[in-house]
Amino acid sequence: MLRVKLLTGRHCCEHLIVTELREEHLREAYIVEVESFERPYPWEYFRFIAALSSGYSLIAICNGKIAGFVMAVPYEGGLAHIANMAVTPEYRRCKVGSALLSSIEYLLENNGFSLVFLETWVSNHAARRFYEAHGYRAIRIIPGYYEWGEAAVVYVKLLRQGIIGRDVPVLSGSL
Repeated sequence: MLRVKLLTGRHCCEHLIVTELREEHLREAYIVEVESFERPYPWEYFRFIAALSSGYSLIAICNGKIAGFVMAVPYEGGLAHIANMAVTPEYRRCKVGSALLSSIEYLLENNGFSLVFLETWVSNHAARRFYEAHGYRAIRIIPGYYEWGEAAVVYVKLLRQGIIGRDVPVLSGSL
């Protein structure tokens, strides 16, 4: 368990705990999913991602309730996919997302992963700024990725020097 003390604003929690997401947390984590997205994953798909990311899923607990979560799916060859991440609107801009992201990166790197990737909606400018501020680089746009037809931006981050080398190509131009 990682304990992080944050003093970032009047509505933010003073003590944030980042710990493993377990089966008994799923329902409350799903509430965060529903509160966080205009188009949340269906419950069964949410549970499926949680199962795939077993051992690589974390929750942030603030004031006794789940404030956010992150789920990373491991692949062979040192690659991991952040398949889902959310912070409840109440705790956004309180460093909860940053604590979750740095914690999952630490966990992945210490378990031999070299590269992490994720995708987000092209129109989700807040998420895109967040990931870019944390060292992620946009490498591809996938048209029509989401079921409602929106494109996805794929981001990558090199966690450590691995078999893939150092250079990751960056998308140029306006997204």
